[in-house]
Amino acid sequence: MLIVFANFINAKEDIKTKPVALSDLTANCSAEIKTEFYKSLFFVNGRLASMRIEAAEKCLARESPEVLGFNLGKSPDFKWGYKGYNCKCNKHNRLGCRKEEGWICNLVDCSGDCDYSEKRRYSFPGKYIGAQDIYAMVPENIADEFVGGLVLDKGRVEKITVGRELTKHIDGEKLKQIIAILTCRDWRVIKKVKEMSDYLAELREKSVKVPDFSDTDMRKSLGKKYDELFGDADLKYGQYDDETLKKFWNVYKAIISGSPGKKYFSEARKVFMNFRKRNAYERMEGGEFKIFLKEFFSLCVSAGDFSLARALKKEYPDALENEFVPSAP
Repeated sequence: MLIVFANFINAKEDIKTKPVALSDLTANCSAEIKTEFYKSLFFVNGRLASMRIEAAEKCLARESPEVLGFNLGKSPDFKWGYKGYNCKCNKHNRLGCRKEEGWICNLVDCSGDCDYSEKRRYSFPGKYIGAQDIYAMVPENIADEFVGGLVLDKGRVEKITVGRELTKHIDGEKLKQIIAILTCRDWRVIKKVKEMSDYLAELREKSVKVPDFSDTDMRKSLGKKYDELFGDADLKYGQYDDETLKKFWNVYKAIISGSPGKKYFSEARKVFMNFRKRNAYERMEGGEFKIFLKEFFSLCVSAGDFSLARALKKEYPDALENEFVPSAP
């Protein structure tokens, strides 16, 4: 049996925040209701965005709203919120919570662009996946085992278990694709980001130890390494989880501090805008988004994009109250 782990991040011992398998949450549900519930699950960016709750609500475990990410810290009595909506794409290529009885939708995670068609509301190469597609590929009992084995914490997929029977019906590449979407982790990109981060650390250490290693040498080395790893690749930031976006952010911030070129500033802007689209201002704890916001504001000023800097001050007046935007030359 192959076990694939996603990120376990600061999991607490409290039962309300501990990662739990879907099979445990549905232990008191009948086989019919359990399967219907599993088939309805819809994931966006590695998080549960909507599900059909009507039949399963009465048999799900008490901690389910918190584990599945639909309590949102607003209901100590574990009442569901945002009922009567389903996460769908519309004809304008936008993903959002649309009215549909019997469903429940997470307004925070159900957002962004999508590939729309009359037959499918998302596509496998993208950042969305519905569990019903897995059921369409394999026998129901095998799909039940796979989906039931998903371990979630506050709506995020933290662990996936893949049994041998599943691999008999889904080839390796397709399975990797499904896992990447469910966990929102592109392992090839993550490997490259880590390599880039390690290289930045090496260069910083070298700049301290080698007096002749100039800022110009640093810029050239960083640019060469980045082009080697990523070239002109069209990176799909919307498909990466928060932790990967943070790594990208640190890479671009380090490169721009040495050479504020348009190419790197453009990529840093895309990363920031993805955080913004994910309502990171509300979701991130400890003022982390405010730090990104101030850093991006400084990058805008250093890159000469004063109009964007002014727009940020207008959108986040409290966080950027003391920040200054120079007058255009």
